[in-house]
Amino acid sequence: MKSGRQREVAAIVAHDRAVEVGNLLMQKLDGPMRRIFPDEYLSMPRRQLVSGKASLRDGRARELDEFCRKNFGTVDSRRLAGLYERLYEHGSALRLPLREFADLIGQPQEGVLRDAPRHSTVDISPWGLQTEYPEMHLARDMAVALNSAISLHAEIDQHEGTPWEKIKQAGVRERIAHLQTCAAFNRRMCVLSCFNLLEAYMNGIAFGFADSHEFPVSQRTSRTYLRAGKPAF
Repeated sequence: MKSGRQREVAAIVAHDRAVEVGNLLMQKLDGPMRRIFPDEYLSMPRRQLVSGKASLRDGRARELDEFCRKNFGTVDSRRLAGLYERLYEHGSALRLPLREFADLIGQPQEGVLRDAPRHSTVDISPWGLQTEYPEMHLARDMAVALNSAISLHAEIDQHEGTPWEKIKQAGVRERIAHLQTCAAFNRRMCVLSCFNLLEAYMNGIAFGFADSHEFPVSQRTSRTYLRAGKPAF
C-alpha cells in the first residue's frame, strides 16, 4: 500500500507529465522535455513537494483540460501523461498509428488533424502534432517530379536554335544529354507517382471500411457475407 507521500507524488508526477506532453503538443517547448520521475519527487523537501501539490489546482491544469476537451473530446488531461515516458525515451518525438493515439489520448476532433485519413501515422515532435500518410507523400512526389520536369524542359528549350556545330562541342552535348535524361526520369517518376497514389488511395478506402466493419476472417465467412448481400471486404 502506498503511503500518503507516495500518493501525493504520484498525483504531482502525473500532472507534471501531462503538462509537459501538452506543452509539446502545443509547441510551447523550446528544448527537450524535462525529466519527471517519482524518485526525484520523493526526495524533495516537504515544502517543495507542497508547492508542487498546489500546481494541481493552478491555471495550467484548467488550460490543459480545455486543450484536451477542444482537441480530443475529453476533459481527462491526465491521459496525456501516458505518453510521457515513450516521448522522453525517444528525445521528445514519437510516431504511432492514429488509432493507437486515439485510444490513448482521445478521438481528435474535426479539423485538428486536417481531415487526415484513418490509416494515418501521428507524428509528435517539437513542431507539435502532425500526421502523415502515403497519399500525402505520393502527391508531393508527383508535384516535385512534374515541376522538375517542367524546369528541365525550359532549360532544354534555351538551346533550341543553337547551331549544330556548337551543340557538338565538348561539354555542350553532354550537358544537353544530361538535361534530357533528367527530364525523362522526372516524367517517369510523375507517372509512377500517379499510379502509386491511386493504389494508395484505394488501399486507404479498403482500410477505412475494414476498420469500421466486422472483417470476415475465413473464406466460408466471406461466402456467407456475400449471400447476405454484403461486400466480403
